[in-house]
Order: sequence, then C-alpha cells, then structure tokens
Amino acid sequence: MMIDIQEDAVSPNSVYVVGSANIDLRLGMKTLPEPGQTVLASTSARYIGGKGANQAVASAQSGVPTTFIGCVGDDEDGKSVLRALRESGISTGEVELMGGISTGLATVMVSDDGNNSIVVVPGANSRLSPLRARTVLNRSCDERSVVVLQAEIPYETVQTVISAGRERDSTVVFNIAPYAGFPIEIIRQVDFLILNEVEASQFLKDLGIERTSPKETASEVAKHARKGAVVTFGSQGAYWATKTESGHVPAEKVRVVDTTGAGDSFVGAFSAAIAEGKGVEESVRIGTRLAGRTVQYEGAQKVL
Repeated sequence: MMIDIQEDAVSPNSVYVVGSANIDLRLGMKTLPEPGQTVLASTSARYIGGKGANQAVASAQSGVPTTFIGCVGDDEDGKSVLRALRESGISTGEVELMGGISTGLATVMVSDDGNNSIVVVPGANSRLSPLRARTVLNRSCDERSVVVLQAEIPYETVQTVISAGRERDSTVVFNIAPYAGFPIEIIRQVDFLILNEVEASQFLKDLGIERTSPKETASEVAKHARKGAVVTFGSQGAYWATKTESGHVPAEKVRVVDTTGAGDSFVGAFSAAIAEGKGVEESVRIGTRLAGRTVQYEGAQKVL
C-alpha cells in the first residue's frame, strides 16, 4: 500500500532535498569495536536521521523554504519521521508512506572521542522510484530551485534526479555519500559536488587521479562539475574550488561530542545559502559554521 501525504506546494524559489529518512539508533561507547570484537555500549538513544532528512532540516533551519522528497514505512517510525520534519518547517507533501516495508534504520556507534561508525538498513528508502522523483521535480522545480541529493537512495533514482534537475535548469548539489561510482557523464551534469576526504579520494581514484594536497583535491574534483566542488576535511575545515578560484574555510575550534550528521549539516546549510544567491565561499562558511555546531551535540538532528 502506498499513501501520499499531501500538503500545500512550496514556491519554486526553494530547496528540494531528494533522499533518505531513517531512525538512528545511537550507541555510545568508549572505543569503536575492531573486526571480531564485542564491546559494551554505555548509552543508547533514538533520533531522526538519514542523510536526506538531515540535510533538509539544515536547509529549513537556515530559513529557506524546503521540501523533502522520499519514502518512509507505514509504521510508527515513519510517523515519527514525518512529525519531526514538519516540526522543523519542512514540506512533506512529497513524502510517500509505504506499506509492507519498514522505515529506514541506521545503527550509529559513537566513541568517547566523537568518532563514529554507521550501518544503514535502507528500508522504505529503497522504494523511491525514478519515475516518482522525476514527476515531482518536473512539477515543482525551475531555474530558481536548488535540488539536493545523496547516495542513500536507489542508484537509478540518483541518476534520474540529476538529469531531471538539469532539464529543469535547477542548481543540482550532489553529496556522493555513501560513496558510489557514477558515470562521469552523469556527474558532469551536477553543479556542485560535495564530498568528504575519503569520498574525494575514492572519486579521484576511479578517474585514475592520485589525490595530493587538500587544495589540489578540491580543484581536481571541481573540474568534473559544472560550477564547483567542496571537499570537507573534518577538523581541518573545507576546501572549495570553482572553475576560476579556490579557497579554504577553517573549521571552528569546538569540543567534539558526536560527528554524526556534521557533513549533512554542511550540505543543507550550503545549499540553502546557494538558494539565497550567496557566493560559493560565503556558502561554504555558512555550512562550516553549522557543521561546527552539530558536532557539539549528540544525534544528527538534535542541534538543527
């Protein structure tokens, strides 16, 4: 069974996040387990998560009209996700409530030093079809829209969203996380690529390019996007590049509690700033600032 949750349409001058929504089961522990090792968790908690949902919340909290396009299960977790998104000011009229499958679930293990390891069960996220995504974008987006997506939804849907965004002349922001190799002709339709250090290394390796300095890494990635790229380096901040310029925005010095969702906060805030007409460097600064706030709290959406 599939049920559409209908709401009023959002103006096209806004952010459309196409992606995943999960329940995050957060387990706190002294150190992350090694392969074959069993460790005891000291705390456990449940939060709303999923890269798509996290990015949508960051965008909405930045003050830009934001629509989330995705799927959740017809279960209590799905209802919790919808409620949390609405409370954050996000339009959920394009979210599908799916029968016969559970809402996505992520187990997030967090060590005392703030590092994490995550395992995701896609659940209803795997049901977001290319046809559904294209239909929504064709109906809603134009040259004033920013379309944001990640790689926690089906591979074919990602490619369709990028193509549809390009056809609508929208600005397309692609966070290739978790990393997956996509045809370079698809990647070159993206306006802004956003990757972390590891993802950028994998991206360049697939192209036969050896990663060097952070600045050169961002510049190399940017060569394959229409407008530019950002590569985040955790505590080192973010390096950005366009076709004509590049720069570095240092991370704020803060006490790190939990890095979960920091990258998503960056992507959402960056995309909202781009939607508001801000330049790339200013948008990177805004994204870096919110990511710095996110790591000071437990749970991906607690601060957002």
